[in-house]
Amino acid sequence: MKFPTWTELAAVNFLTDRVGMYQAREWVGSSYVVLSKVAPMVVKDELGHTTMGYDRLERVCQTAPGREEAQKAINKWYPAALDMFGRSESPRQFEYIKWGLKKQPNGELRRKFIDDVNPLIAKLGIDVPDENKNRRFF
Repeated sequence: MKFPTWTELAAVNFLTDRVGMYQAREWVGSSYVVLSKVAPMVVKDELGHTTMGYDRLERVCQTAPGREEAQKAINKWYPAALDMFGRSESPRQFEYIKWGLKKQPNGELRRKFIDDVNPLIAKLGIDVPDENKNRRFF
């Protein structure tokens, strides 16, 4: 996938790789041994990506034009990141929990992500997008 700007790539790293980190944390101690073994490495990898993305955004947001560009990128990728958790009402999520493949329902995991990410976005000096706008899944 190509990104039109480095700022957009930074937003993708910050948001969607953080989703990957949340998903991989669910695999730690999974009943599926293969997932359980790779999960700590994936968590560490995704943490590195999301940290790098946020660091880039901090630098970009030091100027008014940078904050404007960052706002556009966050507005675009925030809803996509929220949708990456899946539907809150998906019946499969409860099967995955029952089988030991994940620990928390999609909506709870998404809420933790929002609670984690929103203060970081605000700290950049840009607006936190409406969590219900431009969404495909709830």
